[in-house]
Amino acid sequence: TYKVLDLARIRSSGLDQGQLELLPTQQPRRDESGRVVRPPRPRTLVVGPNEFMFLTASGDDTTLGVIVTARGEALRGTLQFPAYPVSIVYDEPHVIAVFATGRIDVYDTRSEPRVVQSVVGDVPDLMRVRRACVCAGGWVSTRVGRREAIDASDLRVFEPNRLHEAVSGRDRAMWTEAVDEEVEWRRELVDEAEPPVWPGPDRQNGLDRKTASLSRWTDANIVVLGSDSLHILAPQPQLIHIDALLHQQHVKEAVSLVDAALKGTTISMQSDEVEYCMQMAGMVCLKNMQLDDALLYFQRGHMDPRALLYLYPSHAEYAGPLLVPFAHIAMAPTLRQLFYEIGDLQSIASPEQQSQTEDLLEQYLEFCRTQMNTNEPPYASDAVPVIDTVLARVYADNMRHAKFSALVQGPNSVVGDIACAYLESAHKYYSCSLVYMAQGDVRSGLDLWRRLLEGEVSDERFGGMAEYLEYILGDLGDGVGHGLVDEYYWLVRHDVGASRHILACLTDDTVAVLDADRVVGDMQAVGAQREFIERLIAANHTRAPHFTTILLTAYVAEAAQSTDAESGFQSAQARDLGLTFQSYVASEHSSRARLVEMLGAQRSVFDASKVLACIEDAGNLGVERAMVLARLGRRDEAVEALVKAGDYAEAEMLLLRPMARESLARLAKQDASDKATDVARLLHLYVSVVDDDMAARLVSRLLDTYSEHISASTIEELPEHWMLGVVEPFVRHKLSDLAQSERASSVQRSVAIAHEQNARMQCAGDLINHGPVVLGVAQTCGVCRKLLGSSAFVYEPQSKQVKHISCA
Repeated sequence: TYKVLDLARIRSSGLDQGQLELLPTQQPRRDESGRVVRPPRPRTLVVGPNEFMFLTASGDDTTLGVIVTARGEALRGTLQFPAYPVSIVYDEPHVIAVFATGRIDVYDTRSEPRVVQSVVGDVPDLMRVRRACVCAGGWVSTRVGRREAIDASDLRVFEPNRLHEAVSGRDRAMWTEAVDEEVEWRRELVDEAEPPVWPGPDRQNGLDRKTASLSRWTDANIVVLGSDSLHILAPQPQLIHIDALLHQQHVKEAVSLVDAALKGTTISMQSDEVEYCMQMAGMVCLKNMQLDDALLYFQRGHMDPRALLYLYPSHAEYAGPLLVPFAHIAMAPTLRQLFYEIGDLQSIASPEQQSQTEDLLEQYLEFCRTQMNTNEPPYASDAVPVIDTVLARVYADNMRHAKFSALVQGPNSVVGDIACAYLESAHKYYSCSLVYMAQGDVRSGLDLWRRLLEGEVSDERFGGMAEYLEYILGDLGDGVGHGLVDEYYWLVRHDVGASRHILACLTDDTVAVLDADRVVGDMQAVGAQREFIERLIAANHTRAPHFTTILLTAYVAEAAQSTDAESGFQSAQARDLGLTFQSYVASEHSSRARLVEMLGAQRSVFDASKVLACIEDAGNLGVERAMVLARLGRRDEAVEALVKAGDYAEAEMLLLRPMARESLARLAKQDASDKATDVARLLHLYVSVVDDDMAARLVSRLLDTYSEHISASTIEELPEHWMLGVVEPFVRHKLSDLAQSERASSVQRSVAIAHEQNARMQCAGDLINHGPVVLGVAQTCGVCRKLLGSSAFVYEPQSKQVKHISCA
């Protein structure tokens, strides 16, 4: 009888209270011949916590497997076996039964249908089956690349502590991974005499993940023990079936089997088996030019980007020193053979597919770059510079300008020497310059831009002078070594106009140490020279006076070729006698205007003698000559030159109003002189003016303005034929002054008489109050200290001093 014994209750209450009877066991019986037939041994099995299964045979040779709890409750139902099992073993949730005939059935105790798998005839006939067990202490795996039938000699069992990745015992899909530590197996995997050593984080538990043997899927790991032998039962692995489908180019069917096997498991998509299947699927699609599918499977299978590059010989040659030999990239021989069969991908692509193959490489490298930024990058660390460097070329070749800029200007591992060498050879000079600058070699990048600006090479992507100046003025900046100064020197030779932008950004300290001779020698335009020399002056450059002199002589030569300014000035002056030549030409943009401006600028420093000699040689620049003479302190000559040149207002300011802001007197220190003398001198010069009408206007204006400094006798010097209107204002003013002078004299006489009378009265009063004053012969004047003698004198009672009347 099958019984469940509760040992705790037996100890406390006795045997009768602690046992639960279930079913009677089968008893011996006699057959038709009378022989006693012994029943099979009762068998029980623990199938869970407080759950048990026991076997009971029925009369029609069938056997039931009843699963009950410790209380006798049947929760999972009953299993039905075709015969009484020789051995049963439980592997959650399966019961595996081995029969004497060699048949093995696997039953699911929790779902329908009950029979999961039945294997018939796999146990050798000569093997006397004794019992079976699940190989819980190890995992079954096979060699890589074997497609022939698998027998027991090809199977090996590895202990869990030798596994490269632990697989949960609850994963019933039987995906398994094993590591073969035998050197021969590793050599077979990589097709090399010596297995490669891979750097980077891919090594785990001391084993090389990429050289680990690819394991197989099995439906069960069952060990059958005979009386004197051991046999492992394993149907053909699922991986071999998938591999066969891939070789038959049934890609979708093979991938669907992989996806189905992955459902409900914790197996990673990065497991070697999954990656192998997906890589094989991608290569089959690639061979058939199904490029979109190939890209998808490569991404799922994490195809090594370095291996893929060998299908693009030009890219592989470009990345040359960065790539490991193709034979050293770990992969299964069957996968490697597909690479050899394809060879050059672009050679088998049609003209319409050429660009698509490039797009595939571009998209896959972008995917790889993203994956390398994850916590567990799927590729070796030395693949990073390969990915970035090749992507730089792909972006440049495919005109992906925005992507190229983002790649090289952001964090990257582009090998600059390789990328720049290719880009320059491919005439992609602008892209090459960006790589140089992004990697800190600004000088090489700017040298390429110079060649582009000079027209030595061309690249339509380059933004020309605008982009060059934007970088120079924005990113390079002043004071970073001599970078900005060097660019200024070059730009003066190439484009003087553009060099002004850099000159405006240079500090005075930088300008003060510039090689001024070099800059002026390279400049051809006088306008640029002027602007540069003005900066030299503002920065107190030691060579500023020299170059200012040179610039002025150049202006003199240009200004002497035209007399338009004089004729225009005379017309304007006829309407306004107060107009100066400086004011008239200030609104013009001619060399004459710039010459007058520089000569009249107080800050200008130059060799005045040289400039004067140059002006006198020109002969027709009277105003400019007067300005230089004023600088030299030769005021009288300057006034004569101004009157002769017709700049009367300027002459009047220089001679009579030297403190005026506009006066040329500010250019040099002038000797003090008498105002009346200066007015008389200017009047004499005005009378000598050739234009009689203009002379009359000037004299009339001068007589009216400075009448107080001119005597009435001056009228006698004026030409007799001039009309009375020229001197009438002056005469009126003088007569008015005379009348006022006579009235003033009468008042002054009355005041003097009053003062004298008061003095006499005061003196008489003092004499009365103080008595007579007696002087000795030796009495002296209190002021001049001379003897008074018989001279008239004055006595001051307050001070008691005696003084000559003249001294008082």
